[in-house]
Amino acid sequence: FRRCQKAVTLLIQQKIIYNPKDEIGLLLVGTEGTENDLYEEGSDQYAHITLARDMDTCDLEFLRKLERLEASEHQGDLLDAIIVAMDLLIKKAGKRKLDKRLMVITDAASEIGNPEDIKAVVAQFKSRDVRFDVIGLDFVAIEDEDEADEEAVVKHDGPAAAAAGVKPPKFPKDAPREEQTRFLIGAHPTLNPVKVGNELLLRDIATQVGGFVIPIGCAMKLIAYLKKKTILQRPTFKGDLDIGGVALIPVACYGATMEVKFPTMKKLSMVALKAKHAESIDVKMQRVYFRPPDMAHEVETEERLKGYRYGKDLVSMSKADEDFLKAKNRSEKCLQLIGFAKREAVPRNHFTSNVELCVHDSKSSQSPLALEALVQALFEMDRVAIVRYIKRAGAAPHLACLIPHIKYDYHAFHIVQLPFAEDVRNYTFPSFASLKKHQPTPPSWRP
Repeated sequence: FRRCQKAVTLLIQQKIIYNPKDEIGLLLVGTEGTENDLYEEGSDQYAHITLARDMDTCDLEFLRKLERLEASEHQGDLLDAIIVAMDLLIKKAGKRKLDKRLMVITDAASEIGNPEDIKAVVAQFKSRDVRFDVIGLDFVAIEDEDEADEEAVVKHDGPAAAAAGVKPPKFPKDAPREEQTRFLIGAHPTLNPVKVGNELLLRDIATQVGGFVIPIGCAMKLIAYLKKKTILQRPTFKGDLDIGGVALIPVACYGATMEVKFPTMKKLSMVALKAKHAESIDVKMQRVYFRPPDMAHEVETEERLKGYRYGKDLVSMSKADEDFLKAKNRSEKCLQLIGFAKREAVPRNHFTSNVELCVHDSKSSQSPLALEALVQALFEMDRVAIVRYIKRAGAAPHLACLIPHIKYDYHAFHIVQLPFAEDVRNYTFPSFASLKKHQPTPPSWRP
């Protein structure tokens, strides 16, 4: 049970970091009680199956709930649990086109009541386009002998089989499931017949719907690996690199580095948490405006104006004035060359933004050669280009530098924004030698 718990915990942690919008539900099989939509009071079908968490995005509360789970001695029908999980997926997805996946983590030791339902289950998986994967605990390993041989080899990963050193017999993979079960029991008499039959049943379902069966040890290693977060790349800027109005090089800019922040914490209402039938526990903010000293009447939206501080004064500005100034000072998007500077004249501590990659426009035939020549020239002269950078029409202008970047298969620029003169602050700090009170003493040097 603890190994299953650890595998699910690792999976949820990966989802929180890399796929925070994915929704996951948790269904427990073999619980003391029963809580699912298909169970009818007094019936044995779908009993001891509990929906521990409905489909939702992953959060820290989900991890805390996993830590509090304890093992149970009751038995549940695994095939019934698959049907309940499928019903949950269908209701949640509705008519939306989503990537649906059902993952079972089990030792397959509990008896399955109606194995003949497998045909209906497989039909549902195929019609609803649901992926089915199994992570098995102590499953019998069935592997291909080699690429040319179509038959498979069975080997049990237990210590007794490893110590014997005898090559396992070939597994009849095209035979009926009952014959496969007898073969495995004959090859490994210590195996539980119920467990072996259930393993073959799960393998059959996974094979028919295009899923996989993997040992829990391998699964935990794969889940624990750090991976890159895949994102859809869209250009942050697409236009011309203007060189003095004489030459225009069509380019496109993409994000190269980006700061990823942890999800923000939500404020919850303690009053709602203690209530029995609270519709929501989230804290919502509501703003109300009054004109002192009259605190009894609210100021309506059409009576309010924005105010901007100018020194000690507060200057009001109406919506019409604000729209007029925006239209008057509206700037068009551009990437315009201002000049060149030595590479050492632009220190790294002046970089004020994420890094973007400026490459040639794929639709232009002359752009690759022109951009490559400019990049190569700046690289050989150890210089950077200073540009005026406006990503889109109406956006604020930025000062940026183009740093040549050469790889064996392409030439490009790294774009980093720079501060304006008034943004640079030069502070003078006293020397540590003048702070006698905070000077280190020999006793403080000791570890």
